[in-house]
Amino acid sequence: MRMAFSVAPGRHLLRGAASSGRPALVAGVSACRAAAFRRFCSGKATATTATATATATTTITITSGKAGGRDAPSEADRFLHGLPRACRDPRSGRFMNPWLTAAGEDPCKRTASDVFRLMREWLGGAPSQPEISTPESVESLLEITKPQAVDWEAVRSARGNPDGPVLAVWLGHASVLCVCRGQLLLCDPVFSQRCSPFSFAGPQRLVPCPVDPLLSDWPQDLAPNVVAVSHTHYDHLDEATVLALKQRFPEVKWAAPLGLGPWFLKHGIMLDAELDWWQEDDNLLGPSLALVCLPAQHWANRWPWDRNVTLWCGFGIVAKGQSAERRQMPFLFAGDTGYCPVFKQIGSMFEVGLAAVPIGAYEPRWFMSPQHCDPEEAVLIVKDLGADAALAIHWGTFPLTLESSVRQLQGVRLETAGSQSWSCEDLHQGPAWKVAVNWTFTACFAR
Repeated sequence: MRMAFSVAPGRHLLRGAASSGRPALVAGVSACRAAAFRRFCSGKATATTATATATATTTITITSGKAGGRDAPSEADRFLHGLPRACRDPRSGRFMNPWLTAAGEDPCKRTASDVFRLMREWLGGAPSQPEISTPESVESLLEITKPQAVDWEAVRSARGNPDGPVLAVWLGHASVLCVCRGQLLLCDPVFSQRCSPFSFAGPQRLVPCPVDPLLSDWPQDLAPNVVAVSHTHYDHLDEATVLALKQRFPEVKWAAPLGLGPWFLKHGIMLDAELDWWQEDDNLLGPSLALVCLPAQHWANRWPWDRNVTLWCGFGIVAKGQSAERRQMPFLFAGDTGYCPVFKQIGSMFEVGLAAVPIGAYEPRWFMSPQHCDPEEAVLIVKDLGADAALAIHWGTFPLTLESSVRQLQGVRLETAGSQSWSCEDLHQGPAWKVAVNWTFTACFAR
C-alpha cells in the first residue's frame, strides 16, 4: 500500500542542492508536516493535505509493506547529498536507522532470542569484568552519589549575560539545562523516582533528584524557553515530569522528533515543533538562535507494540544568519545514540562548542553496542564532532544495564587520560562554555 501526503517544507538541511553539492536551506514552517504525519499515523493520510499557509508544498510518499520486492530501503531512501535521512522500513512502514548491517538490517534490531539471552544474563548477574585503573580512587569517584542543590543564581547570571559563555547544568541521567544567549533549553527532563511505565516497578534512582519532582524549587523567573525531548523511552520522556512542567510553566515551548505529537496532545500539549532530522526551527529560541534536530543511531518505543512508530534524535543550538561553511553550534545534545558516522558529518558542518554526550548503559556490548556508546566511543564522538568540550550524560542515575556508575566514569577518565590532546582534570569552564557543578563530581573533559 502506498500513501502520499503533502507538507510545507520547513527550514531543512536536506532539501535543495546548492551548486557546491552541499545541502541548501529552505525557509518555511513545520506545522503542516506535523499535522500530515499525525494523520498518517492514525491511518487517515490522503493524497493531498489542505494547508492554511501559502508556502509551497512538497509531496512525500511513504510506502508500507514490501516495495518492489526490497527487503531494505534503497540508498536514495537512506541518504541525500551524503547525509543520513530518517528513513522507513519498507516492510513495516516504521522508522529505522539508515546505517545498515551487512544483512541489510537496522543495527538496533533485536530478535526475541536476543532479548531472552539478555534477560538470562541479567538474572544471572553481571559477568566478571577486568579492573580499570584510573588516577582517582573508587572512594573519591563514589562522591558522585551526592548531588547538591542547583545553583540558580549561576543560571540567572548566565541568562542575564547574552554575550557570556554557554552554561550547562546536568540534572541527572540525560537531563540537561542549557543557557545560551539568554535562552534556556531543557533537554530530556526526567525527575521521577523511576524511569518506568509503573510507579511501583522499574529502574529506581541511585541518587536523589537535584530538583523537586514537582518543580516547586525551580524559580518562576527561570522558566525554560524550550523543552526538547529526544525520543519516547521512559528514561528520556517521563509523563509525570512533563505534566509538572506544563503545570508550573504553561508558557514553555515544546520540541520533539516526528511522531510524538499525538502523545503530547493526549497530555494536553501542542508541540511547537515536531521535527525531522536536519530540520531547524527559527521560532523557539529567540531572535538569534535556532534549534536543529540531529540524527542519532537508536530506536524508540513506549510499549512492545509501538517500536519505532516515532523518530529519535539529538538537538543542536545554532546561530542564525551565518554564511560561513561551518556554522556555529554553541551547544549539542546527542540524546541516546550508538557510535555512527554522522558525528564526523556534523563536525564538518558545524563548529561545536559544548557537547552533552552519553557514556552509560552500554553492557553487555553484544546487545547494547548499536544503541548506546561506551566511554571509548563517547570520546570518539566528541573528537569526531571537533567539540571544544564535553559533558558526560546518561550515567550514574538509573541502573539500566550491568555496569556500575563508577565503572562508567572510570571508563571516560581512562579514555581521556590516555590521550595527549585531551584533559580529564576537574575542568568546568573554558572561554566559551561553563558547566555549573551541582553534583560533587561532574564528568567534564575538554581538548
